[in-house]
Amino acid sequence: MDGKHKTLGLDPGKMHYAWALIGPRGKLLRAGFFLKTVTSLARAEQPQLLACLAALDEMVRESGAKEVAVEQFAARQFGTSLSQYINIMQGMLVASCRDAGVTLHSVMPSTWKNYVRKLGDLEALYKHAKSMRVPPHVVDAICIGIFVRRNFRFLPADKRVIEQCVASAAKMASVTDGLPVRPKPKRRKKRVRKDKLLGAQSARKGPVPSGRGGARARKRA
Repeated sequence: MDGKHKTLGLDPGKMHYAWALIGPRGKLLRAGFFLKTVTSLARAEQPQLLACLAALDEMVRESGAKEVAVEQFAARQFGTSLSQYINIMQGMLVASCRDAGVTLHSVMPSTWKNYVRKLGDLEALYKHAKSMRVPPHVVDAICIGIFVRRNFRFLPADKRVIEQCVASAAKMASVTDGLPVRPKPKRRKKRVRKDKLLGAQSARKGPVPSGRGGARARKRA
């Protein structure tokens, strides 16, 4: 991992979009969360799309990276709407890298994770990072960046390089205090149809008896 150029590793998400800037010899220079994500596709949210594009342009340009490594989105459930948001931001990232003259690499999740598992236990790495208040999204961004710097492979010595990057991330407030908070969804009040409500009330009263007793009951009702 020699050379003076930098690599920007990205782990995209609708709410948690992590980034990690990897410098010479695999040193973590900066890390944090991209906050201008696309969270709505409504027509009224067009300013949000423009703000996301402008923020991606700024992030790529100001990082000074020679290459950007981003994880491809792999849907865990069929028909999930999350893929729409991620793919829109991926398209914006392509435009940002093109305008900045930066090389963009797209990596499948299984590809880099299989290499990490050859170095050691990935789940243990997540657990260790969590104990230092480093979210798994940042760990992923670090690994993706180092993986691409190694020309799409890891070397045995990279286990220590990754651990050192995670330790460095634990000292950055942009990582430990910068995790975006997911807004709580508003609870919708259940609407009860009138016919159902009247049916429930009549069911509580029970059937009206026939005969003289029934006539009195009907009058009282």
